[in-house]
Amino acid sequence: MPTLFEYLAYDAIDIAQQQALQSSSERQDSLEARVDALQTDNARLRAALERTYKILNVLGNHLVNRGLVDAGKISEELEAALNTPDAISSRHVHEGRPTSAFRTHGEARPVPQVVDCAGCNSSVPTDSTHITVQGNLCETCFTKAEIDRLSKIESEG
Repeated sequence: MPTLFEYLAYDAIDIAQQQALQSSSERQDSLEARVDALQTDNARLRAALERTYKILNVLGNHLVNRGLVDAGKISEELEAALNTPDAISSRHVHEGRPTSAFRTHGEARPVPQVVDCAGCNSSVPTDSTHITVQGNLCETCFTKAEIDRLSKIESEG
């Protein structure tokens, strides 16, 4: 949707420039829709992952509490299973070649990457930020921005 300035300047520019402005506006709308879709998918996947984690935790505790499995033995087997090449996920593959998903003995723990939140300027790990049109937002700023966005939509509609 063109801004007021674009409407005022519309008469002062030629047709090619008008078309370029319209095309640019359409691309921006398209990109914003794609960002919204990605944010929705990200939220859905995070919720599914959290649900899976909770289910596995409850099932594991149930088996240990009932005496059906030995907690020490299951921990050893789980550690061994996680260290097999079959357990390496696609996020550990770079350009079709597997990279090490696990640290070797004595290898330093990687330092998490940190970015500044575009909303509150606090430093937050990149894996706990949301990428938005405004930039990287921490969970608090993202939630506030979403509430503001939804309130605006609700008041307009």
